[in-house]
Amino acid sequence: MDASLPSRISNLVLLWFLICSITLRKGAMQCNEKDHHLLLNFKHTLVDPSAILSAWSDERDCCEWEGVQCDNTSGRVIEFSLGFLNYLDLSNHDFRAIVQNDHVDITNSNNLSLVERQNSSNLHYLNLSNNEDLHFDSLHWLSRVPSLEYLDFSGINLQGKLDWLQLATVLPSLTELYLEMVSLFSTYAQIIRRGIARGFIEPPENTRIVCGDNRLGGPIPDWLLQLLDLSENFFSGPVPLTLGNLSSLKNFIVRSNHFSGALPTNLGQLLNLEELDFSDNNLAGHVSERNFDALSNLKLLVMGTPGFIFDFNPIWLPPFQLETIHLEHMRGPQLPAWIYTQTRLSSLGIKYSRISFESQDRFWKFATQLAYLHLDDNTIDGEMSNVLLNSTVINLDSNKLKGNVPQLSQNVVQLSIANNYLRGSISPLLDELEITGCA
Repeated sequence: MDASLPSRISNLVLLWFLICSITLRKGAMQCNEKDHHLLLNFKHTLVDPSAILSAWSDERDCCEWEGVQCDNTSGRVIEFSLGFLNYLDLSNHDFRAIVQNDHVDITNSNNLSLVERQNSSNLHYLNLSNNEDLHFDSLHWLSRVPSLEYLDFSGINLQGKLDWLQLATVLPSLTELYLEMVSLFSTYAQIIRRGIARGFIEPPENTRIVCGDNRLGGPIPDWLLQLLDLSENFFSGPVPLTLGNLSSLKNFIVRSNHFSGALPTNLGQLLNLEELDFSDNNLAGHVSERNFDALSNLKLLVMGTPGFIFDFNPIWLPPFQLETIHLEHMRGPQLPAWIYTQTRLSSLGIKYSRISFESQDRFWKFATQLAYLHLDDNTIDGEMSNVLLNSTVINLDSNKLKGNVPQLSQNVVQLSIANNYLRGSISPLLDELEITGCA
């Protein structure tokens, strides 16, 4: 008998035990099933022309997938690193916290480690909106993705100690920032205080900042105005006089706030302005061509408060061709004459106005070019018997329209004429209707 045989057998047994130990250990680190399915679903949302994620499949454990790292004990995915990724939409989930990779809390499956230790130079779009319980104490993690151009935090509670002034330095490429319904009331006050003390860092030119539906208050800081939607907040005071200096401004939407005072005359210096909406505020004073005289790119105009006095020169020819006009709280017998010069207009709305159309034929002929006509809750009167309505959607509710029902073209899809003084037979209206599906 070979004297070395017992020793060789002993070594083989030891090797067998070692292999079994490794195999069992590997089995204990099997990828969490929930994470496995979540990552597979995520893969299906990506465009992967180079097939980098081809190994992400049911045939392999997800802890072995390219770019995926699991916890050695729990098997939970704690990090995924995709260098090619440039578009990431994680909206409408249940993430609770954004954590740094070297402090990952693996006990909470809803923690999110978004970025790798090395800076990501490819990610341009990041949407974290509507993760209602998502929380983070700082914005430092954004420094790992300096290439971001689009960032959406809408629907997240962002009240706290976040230093929003960091954004201008850590995200130099940012052009779109969405902060709708984020409870910014106290945070905004902090921005004002710090900004006064340190000097505001202006965002890049042509940055779109959307902060609608928050509880923001106080005056608007001049640095914030680039492409801006601050509707449905609590901003007060006059519209900043420096508004006219922002030559790159394209959208100025501040409806449903508490602005007061007159509309600045230098508004007309905003040569690139395309959308202007300052309705539902406490503004007052005269509104005339001086406010709009150089707005050659304007396409949408929404304005009107009880304190406004429309005082346009009847022979004024505006430099713009609007697509949408919505006017409220007008007083007077006639529409501003310049409206009839708008040959590209598709939508006209007049509401809460004490007005009549002195030239009936002229207006209704003009209205035939419109796809949408909303004239509800006014004092518009006049005989409708010989009027032809041609718009797709028409609302003439709550006026003083008289006579027989108007004529309808085949383009009309929706008509509402409640609360008027019309009379006679409705048969002409019914004759215009196409009734299908009946035996």
